[in-house]
Amino acid sequence: MNYKDYIGAIVKKFGVGIVGWPQGVPFVTASKIGALPTIKKLHDALESGACH
Repeated sequence: MNYKDYIGAIVKKFGVGIVGWPQGVPFVTASKIGALPTIKKLHDALESGACH
């Protein structure tokens, strides 16, 4: 996914976007998030549907 130009390359181009990205989780590729608790926070939000 294009994280550097997310708005232009994804949102504007395709008319879709991510809703509910967890606060405190950087908007970067998962391999760059780092700490396991932060990755778990993102996973839990995606799994529960809070982030979609």
